[in-house]
Amino acid sequence: MKRLTLSFLCVVCMAVVFSSVVWAEEKPIRILSLYPMSGGMKAASEQWTFAEKLAVEEANAQGGLLGRKIELIIEDSQLKPEIAVSKAQKYLLDGKVDVIIGAGSNVVKPLQDLAKQYNVLLVIAAHADVETGKNFNYNSVRLTWNTSMSARALIGYAAKYLKDSKKFYIINQDYAYGRDYAANLKKELARQIPGAQVVGEDYHPVMSKDLSPFLTKVKMSGADVILTSNWGLDMSVLLKQRLELGVRAIILSPAVADPTMIRENPEGAFGNYGCDTWYPTSTSKESLDFIESWKRIIKSTDHPLPNSLAAREYIATKFLFEGIKKAGSTEVKKLIPALESLRIRTISGEVSMRACDHQLIMPLQCVSVDRKEPPYFGIPITIPASVTTIDEQDVNNPRCKRK
Repeated sequence: MKRLTLSFLCVVCMAVVFSSVVWAEEKPIRILSLYPMSGGMKAASEQWTFAEKLAVEEANAQGGLLGRKIELIIEDSQLKPEIAVSKAQKYLLDGKVDVIIGAGSNVVKPLQDLAKQYNVLLVIAAHADVETGKNFNYNSVRLTWNTSMSARALIGYAAKYLKDSKKFYIINQDYAYGRDYAANLKKELARQIPGAQVVGEDYHPVMSKDLSPFLTKVKMSGADVILTSNWGLDMSVLLKQRLELGVRAIILSPAVADPTMIRENPEGAFGNYGCDTWYPTSTSKESLDFIESWKRIIKSTDHPLPNSLAAREYIATKFLFEGIKKAGSTEVKKLIPALESLRIRTISGEVSMRACDHQLIMPLQCVSVDRKEPPYFGIPITIPASVTTIDEQDVNNPRCKRK
């Protein structure tokens, strides 16, 4: 009888262990995305999240990652640090997320602290240099460009294709991203365009409804070019009011050549220039496959085609997934080293991560908005990674070696 009881208990224990192992294998890999999904930045955030959904659906159709389904959780951060942290904590306290994606430079710093506290990975969907420089956090990676890289590509394009432009006026949103971008624009103007003048520099609150006072100053300054890192509602307002006020200075920006935004205001966007990750007129096989997948899976009348924002997040998500496969785990101690040594081919070309500051090294593309109907611009000019990359000694990160 004792032997039977003992045997029965052994069988029960083995069954419990077996079921626990199966459950662990089947538990989905959960990714929490925190974006401003309401208000004036909603349209931009939809492009980001649609790109993530596309990458997740593609991966799940091929069996997921590590034999596990991927589950994407999207929460509205309202671009407010306290709300982003509160929503992240809700999932972290119960161990319900493996990776966090955080957008907005004002939101990232507290999320970096949270990722370190709970020992999970934070993917930075923001661009201020400080995030991988002075405020570097081992638990976070930036899988998109930073402001130094973008400013270098933007001014390099101006130096080559806008040779008669010497007077530049900077209008940016007043937070870390806008301030950081302006500093790098001035640095690159001095480095790449002899005789360039910054004839004005203004900052305004995020989601401003009236930028006419700044545009009036642009008009009076005689500026040839408005340099701006504005995005979302602030770019829409800038395009609209520039046209209304008859400001002749053209706009050069990472966000101006957005097909969704141009569709709303083709007259205001016409004649301006953009430099970003990727554009839907790209002709590589990877780009054409991306567009076809978008049309097949993302059924959105507001976003019939992916834009550069979607491209940023699609590349980032694909890079993350390849890192998880290489690591065989979502644990930070295994995943970070795998990401640090990863190099993959993407819709914008080959990208890799610099290990010392967890910064993605990548090419960028530039276009002119030269049509008022789709596709609005021609085939983009690629600025190779060898040009956009900032030397390690200049990134203000003690982990990066000085030459």
